[in-house]
Amino acid sequence: MMAEPPQSAVTEAVRSLEVRWIFPGKLEAAVAGWFGRFPARTESREDAYLLDPQLRGLSVKLRGGGALEVKMYHGSPGILEVAGRARGRLESWQKWSFPFSPLRQDIGDPVGWRSVRKRRRISRFSRTSGQIVASAPRLGQEPRCEVELTEVRTRADHTPRARSNGPAFVVGWVLGLAVVGGLVLIIADAADVASSSGPSTAAYAIKLTLGVLLLLLAVRQWRSRPGPGEQAPAPKWMASLDNFTPAKSLGLGAAMSGVNPKNLALSAAAAMSIAQAGLPGGQQAGVLAVFVAVGTVTVAAPLVVYLALGRKADSTLNGWREWLAANNAAIMLVVFLVFGFVLIGQGIAGLS
Repeated sequence: MMAEPPQSAVTEAVRSLEVRWIFPGKLEAAVAGWFGRFPARTESREDAYLLDPQLRGLSVKLRGGGALEVKMYHGSPGILEVAGRARGRLESWQKWSFPFSPLRQDIGDPVGWRSVRKRRRISRFSRTSGQIVASAPRLGQEPRCEVELTEVRTRADHTPRARSNGPAFVVGWVLGLAVVGGLVLIIADAADVASSSGPSTAAYAIKLTLGVLLLLLAVRQWRSRPGPGEQAPAPKWMASLDNFTPAKSLGLGAAMSGVNPKNLALSAAAAMSIAQAGLPGGQQAGVLAVFVAVGTVTVAAPLVVYLALGRKADSTLNGWREWLAANNAAIMLVVFLVFGFVLIGQGIAGLS
């Protein structure tokens, strides 16, 4: 590693009083809900910390690959205690920042350094007319208070089996879509939903039922959406994903695409539409394969980027994840509404 010569003077030392609470594992919902009450900005980055037990009272890190930061500990002025809620030791720090750029960003941790990935949610508070209020970030060094909720993962925590679990999950996802679609086509063929006289009444009734189901899912999606400033909770299965074997990852992918009610309803509706078209068996299989491929693109794309770029893909994948977490509820709501109304319209038209 090497630092670039500073292009400007070292930033003026910043003093801070800090108190930290560190919890391993999944964050409690009550804590996340408390943070969600306030406006906040979010960011993701990867820092590298210098591991040297002889630097007591001194913290050295490479901040997001763009700055070398040095922090000096000045002791503790006492205890911060909020009666009945929280208690922690205050720490006094002084920080300097230097312009920095590493030679390479695609290699592992250099000897003596530890990379740490962070997802930060920061709310800022200031005094306005004698009141403490949440405020938007502003330039300047006026006194302020920042409350930060940070998820921290070391490089060793970054899905150690990603190169085997990722492809297994995608294969399971493809199998789930293919099995559901294939079963619907077989059942539809046995029920003769696409007879010579046109689609059967049963096919239109099934479409109407699936359309109503999608509208119910849209209502559920709307009611469970995160409130303003809140982050959507991560699925419970993600907490144990790092410990999955490839076989479990394959099974999870199949369950997510073939058993999850949202995907099951969409796959069944698509297969029923294919069955109603009255195509020969080979052409039905071809159209179903196209549907499976399209339905797998968004799942396979992150894996392809990761396998192609390795560590260089971290910032891109983090950006995708944050965007999806913020917009997933709206996307699924639109999908359910559009397909739901289309299927209901087709069902009512066919039955009338």
